[in-house]
Amino acid sequence: MPQNYILIVEDNEDERILLEHILADTQVPVKGASDGEEAMRLCLANPPSVLLSDWRMPKMDGLELCRRIKGNPQLKDIFFIMITARTQPEDAVKALHLGADEYIKKPFDQHEIKARVGAGLRIVKQQELIAELEHTNAIKQVAISIAHELNNPLTPVIGHLDLLTDEIKKLNNEALLHRLEIIRSNLDRVSEIVKQLCALDKPTTIPYSKNKLMVKLTRKNPKST
Repeated sequence: MPQNYILIVEDNEDERILLEHILADTQVPVKGASDGEEAMRLCLANPPSVLLSDWRMPKMDGLELCRRIKGNPQLKDIFFIMITARTQPEDAVKALHLGADEYIKKPFDQHEIKARVGAGLRIVKQQELIAELEHTNAIKQVAISIAHELNNPLTPVIGHLDLLTDEIKKLNNEALLHRLEIIRSNLDRVSEIVKQLCALDKPTTIPYSKNKLMVKLTRKNPKST
């Protein structure tokens, strides 16, 4: 997921500094790169929210940078703005066809730059909110499905255990009753987990193991036996 900063890719230092100055009041950090290769390294290490790139640059031009970024699943959500002195309509079509989100012709207007970058930041934020909502809904659907599958066999198990406990009480076998109480206590814990899974509204996750998360549930103290 893109991070909240703006990356300017421009081999002309004066133009790069100008763009940095124009975007200084966006309240978003601004970084610079002098060519496509440097920009690609920065994106892979820490993807920006918005990237402004010149078309003609040494080592890797803006068109190739756009192609690589939009072709990378980890970077494709970066809002890519191509800035170029090229004025032919087919140039804009080529850049947009490769995935560029905006196309700005030089000489550019600072108000246009601010407006398009601002729009890009808002779009990225909306994408993040949508992804978070989809993730939350997916967790809820899985949780409810698991709860349903657990609840079906759980109900008769608890019922038969209670009947068995009543029969054991008639035999006055305290040791066996104690074991049944332990089983019932753990079944009650499973039943509580099922209820929490069904009631999940805004699920949160916590670390479980390396690269894995688990849904956070409230753990009640077990009954003393």
